[in-house]
Amino acid sequence: MKRNRYYTLIGLTIGDGNIHNPKLNKGSNRAYLDIAHTLKHKDYIEYKKTILDDIDVNCNIGIKKSRNIPKLYKVYTKGYHILENIRQKFYKNDKRKFYKRWIKNITPEMLSIFWMDDGCFVKQFNKKKDYMYHCGDISTMSYDKKSVKNLQLCFLQYGIESYMYYSKRSKGHGIRFNRSNLYKLCDLIKPYVLDIPSMYYKINYSQSDL
Repeated sequence: MKRNRYYTLIGLTIGDGNIHNPKLNKGSNRAYLDIAHTLKHKDYIEYKKTILDDIDVNCNIGIKKSRNIPKLYKVYTKGYHILENIRQKFYKNDKRKFYKRWIKNITPEMLSIFWMDDGCFVKQFNKKKDYMYHCGDISTMSYDKKSVKNLQLCFLQYGIESYMYYSKRSKGHGIRFNRSNLYKLCDLIKPYVLDIPSMYYKINYSQSDL
């Protein structure tokens, strides 16, 4: 199925993608997309580049250096008006926004990227029943509460239920999947994750341990 350019760019921005102000793009008045990961996830950046190539967005790959963090491998686009349009909708009052009208266009591939960017397996302890259990979290602390609810609906349209929790530490809301819905999520996104060896651990759970 051919990817929709507008919603594919939104999908790449939901997690670790950042659309930068065009004022920071020297020689252009158009916003650009920048996505960076550690060097061990080089294949993941290359996967994202193939997505951008597929929707005819001009981009390059390079090393991103910083004084305080290890070198990062990144893909960055040229300036595009469509990215400026998305940026103006996405960033409001220091919080990210995700709109209800976008939900039906979020594909399993986009959800796989969201999980690979910001998802993880976590252990929780049930004090009442005195046992440890596993679940899955997606960090959505940079979004406002309404947007987090809309992001939950992106999963629900594929039969994956979740609940919202509040993090005092991050002062924001996250999305959590219980064990059965974590299985459903991993099954849904597995075909995409299997194309990226460095991301296998994102679906590599042992059901006997969960």
